[in-house]
Amino acid sequence: KLYSGSDCGEVGFWDLRGNKADAPMAKDAHVSAVTAIGISTCGKKILSAGRDGVVRVFGLNGKVISTTNVGEAVEAARVLPRKSALYGKSGEDREEDGKVRFATVGSGGKVKLWKEGAGKAFLESKTLTGGVENNAKSNTDFQAASGTFVECRLAEDGEMLLAVTGDARALFFETTGGSSSSSSSKGKDKNNSKKGSKSGLTIARELIGDCDEIVGLAFARSSLEKTVYENEIALIRDYNDPEDEKANSDDDVDGDDDARKRKSLNDANADRETLPPPELLCAATSSSPLLRIFQAHKDRNAGFTCIAALAGHSEAILSVDCAPSKIVNDREEVAVSLAATGSKDHMVRLWNVEKRECIAFGKGHVSAVTSVAFAPRKNAPFVVSGGQDRALRIWDVNAALELHAKANDINNKEDDENDEESVVIRMPAIAATVAHDKAINGVAVSPNHLLVASASADRTAKLWKMPDLLCAGVCRGHKRGVWAIAFSDADKSVATAGGDKIIRLWDCSNTTGGDLPCLKSFESHSGAVLAVKFLSSGQQLASVGGDGKLLVWNNKNGLAVKEFEAHEDKAWAMARGGDGAYIATGGADGSLKLWEDDTLLASKHREDKMQLGIEKDQQLQDAEAIGNGSEALKLALKLDRPRAFLRVASRMTMERGEKGMQIAKGVFKELDTEETVRLLKYIRDWNTNSKTSGVANKILKCVLTAKPLDAMSSLPGIIDLCAGLKAYAIRHQNRAQRMYQSTFLIDTALTRMGGLREESELMLDMDEEEDEEEEEEE
Repeated sequence: KLYSGSDCGEVGFWDLRGNKADAPMAKDAHVSAVTAIGISTCGKKILSAGRDGVVRVFGLNGKVISTTNVGEAVEAARVLPRKSALYGKSGEDREEDGKVRFATVGSGGKVKLWKEGAGKAFLESKTLTGGVENNAKSNTDFQAASGTFVECRLAEDGEMLLAVTGDARALFFETTGGSSSSSSSKGKDKNNSKKGSKSGLTIARELIGDCDEIVGLAFARSSLEKTVYENEIALIRDYNDPEDEKANSDDDVDGDDDARKRKSLNDANADRETLPPPELLCAATSSSPLLRIFQAHKDRNAGFTCIAALAGHSEAILSVDCAPSKIVNDREEVAVSLAATGSKDHMVRLWNVEKRECIAFGKGHVSAVTSVAFAPRKNAPFVVSGGQDRALRIWDVNAALELHAKANDINNKEDDENDEESVVIRMPAIAATVAHDKAINGVAVSPNHLLVASASADRTAKLWKMPDLLCAGVCRGHKRGVWAIAFSDADKSVATAGGDKIIRLWDCSNTTGGDLPCLKSFESHSGAVLAVKFLSSGQQLASVGGDGKLLVWNNKNGLAVKEFEAHEDKAWAMARGGDGAYIATGGADGSLKLWEDDTLLASKHREDKMQLGIEKDQQLQDAEAIGNGSEALKLALKLDRPRAFLRVASRMTMERGEKGMQIAKGVFKELDTEETVRLLKYIRDWNTNSKTSGVANKILKCVLTAKPLDAMSSLPGIIDLCAGLKAYAIRHQNRAQRMYQSTFLIDTALTRMGGLREESELMLDMDEEEDEEEEEEE
């Protein structure tokens, strides 16, 4: 049998064994396009769904059995198997009443589970655009699509439902509530539902098919906070405790562990399988109104996992910042992670990252909010925002948290059974001013909360005194708009990133309102500098730009000490974790990258390598001193000491003769592939010099006689090594032949001069002398 649905609303029943329809065509099934066709598990019922918001169940004869009004345009529908957790709980819900149960998704942005003929879904998820104003208009179809579903599928085991949104996200839904909650969520959504709440559908996992351009990033410091602020100084915890690593490495200094310690500096991180426990990462994309929260996987090659997508804004989010704070809950202070976002909908929103909920919103801007920044340290008492309306606004975070706590306490007392989202309050403003002549691109707050900085497209950056926002200084010098600004953690200075490809460092010790002096200029980017952050307690700078590069700068000399090709397109966003222990970057290529500072680890590897070299060098010297040639050869080759190897080999082959050659053969016979190749490279290099070619050829003879031909022919790069050896061997042979031939000239010259006599003449002279001696004796 074959069942089909058409754009004109018809449902067809076909018999593939014949050419005629199995049953009459159901022409009036739907008044709009049919988007889904399904077959019940028993095989006796056919389900169809359409954009007219209706789901019909047919018998095999083509007659309508039941009609369900879904109330939204249905884009996809799936029949639920009886054994699935999505089908319903045990008991009467599992009663085999013959009713088909199915799931629908569509334009309403909800996943709904239905029983055929019912007037209401027995289970449904929260809407994708929860908290968004109904009359909000999105600027792009992509933004509007983020609140709709286009497809759904059942997981292979039937325990979860996969739904695909219009903005290319794949959401995995599972049932929650009561004792039937799936264990696969592992408590992930325990903050999203209250005690005693009804069963529902929650998102267990999310996959993002298209991040579009990442324009904002911030680390959400959670309970695993690794940065401790004491006396206004950032103290960074070493994730790889040197004492622990030293204790683990003291026992093994020889054998296979030596090879690991002798790795080059570039491979210092090769044996590390995991990154430090990562903080959550909040990301804003250029075309989505959702605040996405990512977490780096422990496996450094597994990338990021999107653990939540928070809805609240009606248009794309342009900026995000995060900070730790505290709220009073049942007369106890509870640490929370706050996030602030600015959007094209002219609003600033305050979020509780751990609970995945919006706490407050701020209205006041009359254009897009392009930048937000929390006050660092001291529980982030306020947040600053700047927008395209040229306005700079200060929002009271502490007051918003207090109002939110009171509002939710009252709401809970009025209705204990209320399972709706928490109340979102309006965030009060502290101060506001028109700061620039053009749009504001970036804002920052000084560590002591006394100054606020703003960067603008009018080519200037300004400092403002808190709390009245009086101008404290102006930074002039950029030839194009200023994209970002940051305060130093250590001294009274501020860094600005300009569209003129230059980073400038300014002295902000004088806050009388005049022009601030420029201390340094950093030039190395080939495109506009789009973000800048201070690292290492103000000793370094990190920047990203339109050229896609990530640069690390030395503030003392103004030079770039490291350069990385971070992204294939513009690198719009950068976030700093702690004091630079790790950095996250995002760009127009839609990629998100996490960078780790391995300076301490590399330094430790360098020290270990140096210490190991000292110990082995001493062992090599001792072996030479006592005349242990075999041990000296092994150590010299293992430590990559070609001069020491040549010295020991010369003594053995030249002074000891055949006995030394036999000892060397015994050593070479035990060499592995890597060591054999290294030795052949030594011989090739020594063979290029006439002074060492004699020893080189003797060592080569020992190697060739010690190793079988099959093993030698399978060595990596043996063809090139043989070519190099052959070329200089022929050259040395020709040189020796010429030297031998040149000795004939000496013989000829001596003969001509009479200094060299023939052998026959010498014999005659000897005979004459003997005759004379005999005569004298007589």
